Amino acid sequence: MVALDFPPCQSAGVQRTLHFKSYIEQNGWHPLVLTSKPFIYDKVNVDQLTQQEYFNADIYRAFGLNAFKHLSFKGKHFEFTTFPDKYATWFWDAVRVGRKVIRQRKPDIIWSTFPCSTSVRIGLSLKKTSGLPWVADFRDPFSGTNPYVRAKNPLGKIIDEEGVKHADALIFTTKNAADVYLNEYAFIDKEKVHIIPNGFSEKAFDQLGVLSTKKVNVEDKDVVTVLHSGFLYPGGRDIGTLVDALIELKIEAPELFRNYRFVFRGSVIPEGIQQTLANSDMEDKVIFLPTISFNESLREMFEADVLLVLQGEMFNNQIPGKVYEYIRAKRLILALTHHKGATAELLSAVPHACTADMEIKVEIKKALETLSTQEVSTDFDPSPYNRDVGAKILDDVLNKVLRQFTNGKVS
Repeated sequence: MVALDFPPCQSAGVQRTLHFKSYIEQNGWHPLVLTSKPFIYDKVNVDQLTQQEYFNADIYRAFGLNAFKHLSFKGKHFEFTTFPDKYATWFWDAVRVGRKVIRQRKPDIIWSTFPCSTSVRIGLSLKKTSGLPWVADFRDPFSGTNPYVRAKNPLGKIIDEEGVKHADALIFTTKNAADVYLNEYAFIDKEKVHIIPNGFSEKAFDQLGVLSTKKVNVEDKDVVTVLHSGFLYPGGRDIGTLVDALIELKIEAPELFRNYRFVFRGSVIPEGIQQTLANSDMEDKVIFLPTISFNESLREMFEADVLLVLQGEMFNNQIPGKVYEYIRAKRLILALTHHKGATAELLSAVPHACTADMEIKVEIKKALETLSTQEVSTDFDPSPYNRDVGAKILDDVLNKVLRQFTNGKVS
C-alpha cells in the first residue's frame, strides 16, 4: 500500500487508507504500507508518534521533503519544486524502499493512493520494475487531467497518462472524476474503472458514545452553531460571498441573523476577511478555531446544529470525505456548492441537506432561511454511506486483479 497520508499525518485523507487497510486485513490480506517519514507532513498528531501500530515492521517510511516547508525561503519557493506536487522528492527514496520491500517480502499486488501524483508515480515505477499487478486509487485527481488545473502541471499530466496505461485497475471516488479520465483517454478499458466513494467509519462514531439525532429549529434556539470542519482555499472553498450574504442578512432580517453563529475549525482566517468582519461588527458571529484531532472533530460535529460544506466549481468532480461524516452525524447540512457538482448530486438524496451556490448571495440567504424551519428525519438511514461498502469493493477489485494476473491476463 503506497500512501503518503498515514499516521501520524493529521489529515482527513488518512482515514480512507486506514479503513481500507483494516478491512482487507480482516479478509485475509497482509498489508505492507509504504509511506513517508513524519516530518514531510503539514501537521502531525503527536499522540500517534509513539503508537506501535503505525511504526511496526510492516510500515516502511521513506525520506521526502515538503516543498512548502523545506524548500522555501521566507514563504517563497521555486515553482518547479512543486511539480507534480509539493512531495515530489519523496519519489526517489520511496522507490528505493519499495523495491527492497518487494525483494524481501514478496507481495502479491501493489495499491497506491492519492492525495498526490507522486504516489501514482511510485506505484508506476514499482509496477514496471517488479511486474506485479497494480491498482491505482486516483481518489480525487487534481494535478494532471483535472480540467481546472491541467495547464499548470505538465508533469502531472504525463504521470496521469502513464498511470492509466499501465495500471491494472483504476479507482475514483466519484463518477464525475472517472468520466474525466474516460473522456481524456479513449484507450482506457472501462472494465478497469471502479468507483469507490469515501464514507464514514461506524467504528469511529461508536467510540464517541453520543446521540445520533438532535432536533434543530432556529425559532427555538438563541444561537444556532454552523460548523465548517477543515481547510479553506481561495476560489474552491472561499467564504467571501458567505460573509457578504451575512452582512446583508444583518440588515434585511436581523432576527434571523442573530440566531446564527459560524465556526470554522482548522483553518486560518482568510486574508481580508478579518477586517471585513471587524468593519461589520461580526467578529463574534464568524469564529476561527485551531485544528483538533479526528475523533475530537467528529464529536464537535454532534455538538453543532448545522454542518457546513464549501465546494466551489473547481471541485465539481470531488466530494469531501467529511461530507459522509456529516451525513452520519445526522445534522442539518448547509452545502455551498456548485449545483452541477458531485457534492450537490450526493446531497440531493439527503432530505435534511440544503444546497446553495457558493458564489450567489441570494441563494445563501434563502438557504439560511430554509434551514430555520428544517429538521432531520429520525427515519433517515446513513448506512449506505459507510466506508465498509467501499472497502468491500476494494477487496473484490484486489482479488479480481490478482486472479487475472495469476491466469496471465495482466502483466
